[in-house]
Amino acid sequence: MTIFFITVLAVVILLLLEVPVGFSFGLGALFYGISSGTDISFHAAYGYSQIGAFSLLALPLFVQAGTLMGTGGISERLLDFVDAFVGRTKGGLGAVTVLSCAMFGAISGSASAAIAAIGRIMVPRMVTSGYPEGHATALVAVSSVLALMIPPSIPMIVFAIATRQSVAKVFLATMLPGILLALVYCALNFFFLRKNTSIQVSPKLPMREVG
Repeated sequence: MTIFFITVLAVVILLLLEVPVGFSFGLGALFYGISSGTDISFHAAYGYSQIGAFSLLALPLFVQAGTLMGTGGISERLLDFVDAFVGRTKGGLGAVTVLSCAMFGAISGSASAAIAAIGRIMVPRMVTSGYPEGHATALVAVSSVLALMIPPSIPMIVFAIATRQSVAKVFLATMLPGILLALVYCALNFFFLRKNTSIQVSPKLPMREVG
């Protein structure tokens, strides 16, 4: 057990020193194997067998889907769709950001894709509407995490493969917490902006223009 904690500490130190994540965990695994007297000759073969898992094929496809959505204008249509329902209240644009990140994550499964597609649109829009710049940036940052929790999720697929769990069960385990977290973010957004007099309310968008 002591070797395990030393290994974890070493990995954390390497990450803090900005060593690439793959090398940090690889060196940690190598250190643990040598220190515990385990035969490390199987590490390469085992790692290759895990990389060859069919489920991992979803990862680059999710990233590609997020890229296509961001460059093809789908993310803007998604924002307009959510804005038609909750964007006409004070602080509603923040709720639009949270719900859009959740919906985008449910399609792409990638937090980085959600930030790239939603953040570059919503942060300038919120700042223009009177939102504090720090509030707008922080809201996009925390909302992007919803893409990791609401299925499909790239980290959940990797976790399921690494721990030999059912991908479907792992998805179901994070769905409800993801939805609850989105509601909490929306509630906190309205709470923090309740006394802000500089917030501009979005004009009503005709439903026929949505989509």
